[in-house]
Amino acid sequence: MVVLVSPAVLVLGYWRRGQWHELMIAFAVSGEKKVGLRIGKSWSGWHGHWQREANGGLVVAVNWKGDEQKLVKMRLAPCCSSLMHTWQQKEKVFIEVLGIRSRLISQRQLEDEDGWSLI
Repeated sequence: MVVLVSPAVLVLGYWRRGQWHELMIAFAVSGEKKVGLRIGKSWSGWHGHWQREANGGLVVAVNWKGDEQKLVKMRLAPCCSSLMHTWQQKEKVFIEVLGIRSRLISQRQLEDEDGWSLI
């Protein structure tokens, strides 16, 4: 089981294909950098990884179903202090930095079926 350092996660939000996406970035106690993705009412669970770039951007490996074998890398480039952008299938997507949340949408986001936990 992986435990996150605290139940505080960085949340990035964007619209794509008519649905609201929330990309959640967190640290595990073991030092692992984990990602969660919420699309509409669907929750991917904690999986993948992320890395900060020297320019202030992020490289995120994520899968909408939480499948570690099918991770998609996204390079998030900073536009300003509260906005980033990336390209997905030849479409430029703007991503808003929503801030750090200490309360998430549901209990399901705290405990995954894979045994990963925020608490």
